[in-house]
Amino acid sequence: MAVRFTKPRPGSRYKDPAAVKHLYRQAKLTGAESDWKVAHKARRKAQVEWRTAKTEQAASGNWQEYKNLKTKGGSEWTVHFVQAAEDNKQDPMKWTVGHFRLLFQKKGPRHPPEWNKDIDTGEHFTLQDLREAIQRGRHNKSVGEDLVSFELLQGLCEDPSTEEAFLQWMERLRCGEELPEAWLRTVVTLLPKTEKPRGPGDLRPISVGAAAAKIFGTMLLMRTRRHLHPLGPAQCAHNGRQTCDYLFAAVKSFALDTEWKLGLSWCRIDIRKAFDTLGRDRTLQILRDRLPPHMFLEYKCWERLFFEGTAVLRTPWGDATIPQGRGIRQGSVESPFLFAIAVETALYDAMNRPTWPSAIPAAPDMPLAELLFMDDTLLWSSSKDTMVLKYDLLREELLKWGLRVNPEKTAYYHSPHSLTPGPITLSEEIIQPAANLAVFGIPLAVPLRPTELMDTAMAKATKKFYANLEVFTARRHGLNSAYGRSEAIVSPAIMNMSPMPLVMIAQAMLFGDVHAGAEQMVIQHLDREDYNDMTPRLTKTFAHQHYDPDNLNLRRKITAQKLHEQTMTSGRYDHVAPATTQATMKGDPTHHFGLDYPNIRRKTKATKLLEPGGNNEETIMHKTFYEMR
Repeated sequence: MAVRFTKPRPGSRYKDPAAVKHLYRQAKLTGAESDWKVAHKARRKAQVEWRTAKTEQAASGNWQEYKNLKTKGGSEWTVHFVQAAEDNKQDPMKWTVGHFRLLFQKKGPRHPPEWNKDIDTGEHFTLQDLREAIQRGRHNKSVGEDLVSFELLQGLCEDPSTEEAFLQWMERLRCGEELPEAWLRTVVTLLPKTEKPRGPGDLRPISVGAAAAKIFGTMLLMRTRRHLHPLGPAQCAHNGRQTCDYLFAAVKSFALDTEWKLGLSWCRIDIRKAFDTLGRDRTLQILRDRLPPHMFLEYKCWERLFFEGTAVLRTPWGDATIPQGRGIRQGSVESPFLFAIAVETALYDAMNRPTWPSAIPAAPDMPLAELLFMDDTLLWSSSKDTMVLKYDLLREELLKWGLRVNPEKTAYYHSPHSLTPGPITLSEEIIQPAANLAVFGIPLAVPLRPTELMDTAMAKATKKFYANLEVFTARRHGLNSAYGRSEAIVSPAIMNMSPMPLVMIAQAMLFGDVHAGAEQMVIQHLDREDYNDMTPRLTKTFAHQHYDPDNLNLRRKITAQKLHEQTMTSGRYDHVAPATTQATMKGDPTHHFGLDYPNIRRKTKATKLLEPGGNNEETIMHKTFYEMR
């Protein structure tokens, strides 16, 4: 089993077929020019066939082949790095090692917090805990210094006796057995942040730990997460939240300022080397304060895992060993979650201080003015002075965690309706207001135009499409297969921004400020729940604009022919949903639309339009429309 799961994986690069090898052997024997030409021609033909086969395998849905087709980064960055080292009269190896040694070094002595609650041994690890942790593991990942892969451990645990022995080992470690030395050693590989790095600060350390340590950490984390609940809505990296929540809230603040002219100011704060400088003792203090007494042994496990470790720094010029005394534990599965908890706690500690601004005067009912996704911090306020106060209070709290704000990379933007325009001074650094604020690569500004948001999404989708053009144009699998590949590869470039842009476009569509192409996109992608989530104010506005006092009906300003074309395009009736909500119908379910479809005349209750296929008549109607398409 060890030979099967740990042997080097065969390469997937091109290899000459047997027929081509035979032609080259023959050309070497004869030495004739014609034989060499025949051999070279056969090799070129075989290479073209090999590339075509790889592309068609990727086009057929083989995601491993699709990943292999991507251009992988090489070591060209080392040329620019060596040139920068020569300009600074530095040795590349010593320069890099010295930088990361200073980065990982603990400034002072450690003082881990003592457990101050009752001592309870808690619950033993079960087979269900182990199997769930193994199920959450990822395949095809780099191995640690012990060269043990996750696939090997997964294969061993398929045997019941081995699985039971592995579980008992995990339980002994939980109860206090000494951790393996390899678990506190991580392999650190350097990747460039830019194409032409000019110093060690432009290199990003990527750490790889032991596979068994990841399983043990996952088992601990599953128990720990039950007791570390969100402190509020600000941190969007918690379980059940995602980047769309962060993006939607940010865009909503710009939309409100566009509509109500609140004169807000936004500040996106950058934390310098956040993962590598976080205080471990402070993180342990959170675990001690928020874990119940029966989690005593789990807390002691975290304490041992947070001991000073060793980083094996691998550079293009050689390897070096560096002690790690601070920063989140590199190469572990629990690090992102604990880091999110730490930054969230720092933010709410700052917000709980008496001097923190509690409300925006222009919008006192706005419940949120701070956002987090991991350490990506976005603040907004009503004035420049209020923003400076928020920044200073948060900076002071972050210093307690060993985190330092980087004012040079901090972005500031204020609305054109702001009463305090001009640059802002943060940490004695003058920051000029930007033309827009980039949030996850999406430029936001006031006034907020939904079409500009979709321009960004379409630009990303276009770039993704042309980067994979050869996969989409593979002929063997037909148009339907190409459409499916496009949905899987290109659509996420747009839908990762969902539901924010689609809701914004739908809102603009209600006021006639969007073109027909975007309206078709809304019809095809926007779900009924997104329509219902629109603010009651928009719904009432729509009802006011389309209210017909003669018939006491709510009619949509589109012709029957246009409605029919939209239905044929999308195959659904969601585009009539905004006028059928309870807010617009004022609680009266008897109102209905008199919609004249070509070849199909009927009156349908508005509530039934939201439920296609709800009865036999609806099913027949759907079937007829699909046949017409």
